[in-house]
Amino acid sequence: MAHSLTGDDKFREESSGDYRFARPQVKRGNRMRSALRRVNGCLKTMIEAIADSKVRRMRRDLALRGIHFDSHLNS
Repeated sequence: MAHSLTGDDKFREESSGDYRFARPQVKRGNRMRSALRRVNGCLKTMIEAIADSKVRRMRRDLALRGIHFDSHLNS
């Protein structure tokens, strides 16, 4: 990389832009998409569980105060 800073073109063939420090190029599209789906699924499940517990707690608090919520009428 230092050779290209000097403006000397004789080393230009050696420094190709495709070299990735001896790592083979791997297409990660499918693995990344499936990993994102798993993460999104886990987050969705966790958010639903938190929301359900919050609604249960609110209904219990309302019931203790004498206010009953009819879920079949408001769903």
